[in-house]
Parts: sequence; C-alpha cells; structure tokens
Amino acid sequence: PWLYDDSVLRKNVAEELSHAFEVYGFCVAYLGEDTVFHSAGQELRSRALQFFSLPPEAKREWDYGLGYGYGGFVSKDENGAGLTGSFEEKPPDLVESLSIRGLRHLKPHLNTTVADVAPLFCQDMADPGRADPCPPNLQPSVILLHSALSDLRQGLNDICEEALALPSGYLNERCETDDAGLRLAFYPEQTQPPRPGQVRYGAHADSGSCLLYTSDA
Repeated sequence: PWLYDDSVLRKNVAEELSHAFEVYGFCVAYLGEDTVFHSAGQELRSRALQFFSLPPEAKREWDYGLGYGYGGFVSKDENGAGLTGSFEEKPPDLVESLSIRGLRHLKPHLNTTVADVAPLFCQDMADPGRADPCPPNLQPSVILLHSALSDLRQGLNDICEEALALPSGYLNERCETDDAGLRLAFYPEQTQPPRPGQVRYGAHADSGSCLLYTSDA
C-alpha cells in the first residue's frame, strides 16, 4: 500500500510499522508474489539449494576453515550465542551457512575464490571493506537480490521518516542503503539425534537485519 501514493494508506503503513517496532522490536511484511523481491528471492533460493546439495569437498572450497566471522561457507561450526558475545562451551548448531559480506563491492565480471584473498574477520555483514568471494553460479542472483533489497531498504527509510514525522530524505541522507551482506542458511536433514542442548540455530542478536524468507509453502 505504501507504493499507491495515497496519503491515508501511507499514514496507516507508517503507524503499523511504528507500532510493530515499539511493541515487538521488529516487523513482518508480506511483499507479494508479483514483486521483484519475491522473484529474485526464489531464484537465489533455487541456486542456493543447488550449492548446499554439492558434495562436502566442493563446498569446502568456499570455507576459510576459521569459523563464523570470516565469511564464506561454514558447516556445523556455528553457535548462535556467539553473536551476542556469549562464547561459553555449547555444542555447534546444526546448520550450514554461506556468508557474502560487503555486497556493494561485488562485481558481476569478477570471480574470485577463497584462495584469492586473505581471511578478513568482521562480524559486521554490511561493509567489511570488500566483497567476500561468491560461487559463480550464485553471483548473478545475489547481485539481483541485493539491488532489489537496496530499494526496499530505501523504502523503509521513507516509511520511518513518515512514522517519526521527519523531513523527507532525512534518513536517506544519513543511511547508506547499499551497504549490506547476505547470509544463506541451510538446515540439512539429520541422520542421528542431536546432542544435549544442541539446536538448529541458537538464540542470538540480529542488529539491523532484513530476514527474507522464501519457500515453496
């Protein structure tokens, strides 16, 4: 409704967003199946499933071997609580992930591998100063989704300006909506029971994140 350029609808959207953040700290938005967000997300999901279905040795080509915080592929070596600074001993989460940070630096014509760059620790997904290497079959879809979500983030700035009664452009002049990173999470089927206290992904903090859920359901 925000896109309909109707002042009443826009005011309602801003009020709903404001209420969600005031009461819950986050909001859930349905973007619609006829949007570029949906089509780009579905395309990336399909290619990501192909990546995660590769043999372990093929996926390890994108693994720095240093765990979470260095980008690339991580398999069963994450603990969600570590994202909050709680590093007590816990069993690893039953999840695989591929992180591609610094998306605004990702270039369609440049294909690099983990072996091409030195590991760079940075838990800030937005802009570690360079793009993490991206598997070539994923790269076009990653760039397309990043472009679409940059527009979405700018739109959220506009809605927040309305909700906070700020001048038009106030947040967009102060926020770089093109700074972003991407984490693809995959939860493989388990062939044995989890260890005591082991979960798919532990409790953690996501600061300033847009979580995009796409599925066949």
